[in-house]
This record gives sequence, structure tokens and C-alpha cells, in this order.
Amino acid sequence: QTYFDMTYNAALLTVNGALSHGPQYDVRPLGSAAVDGVIDAAGGASDGLPTPAGERFLLFTLPIHTDAAGTLP
Repeated sequence: QTYFDMTYNAALLTVNGALSHGPQYDVRPLGSAAVDGVIDAAGGASDGLPTPAGERFLLFTLPIHTDAAGTLP
């Protein structure tokens, strides 16, 4: 299982849709971007070891719109 809390500068981007989870982490999917500048508990669990081992797996996606130039930490 993998879950993240993240912050970002809300002056630079706007969340433009719902958080969706990757197919490998669809057990107990969580996550909210309802508060500007915060992505809370985004992630999920897998029903086994991700396969094939050693590969990259999509945890979640979140559509955004950039509002200004700048650097997100």
C-alpha cells in the first residue's frame, strides 16, 4: 500500500477534475484534492505484489490546469 500527502502552491495551478487511481492500486483507493494547495492521502493498496516486479506502476492521476509560471517544489 502507498499513500501520499502533498502540498503545492495553489497560485500556480488549479485542480481540474477528480483524482483517479491506477489499476495496480485499486484496493482501498483514497485521496482528496478538495482543499486548494493540498492533496490528501492520495493512493491505494494492491491485492498482491505488483507485477511484473521491478516495473513502474501508476499510483494515481490528477488533472490540473496551470495558472501561472513558477516552480512547484
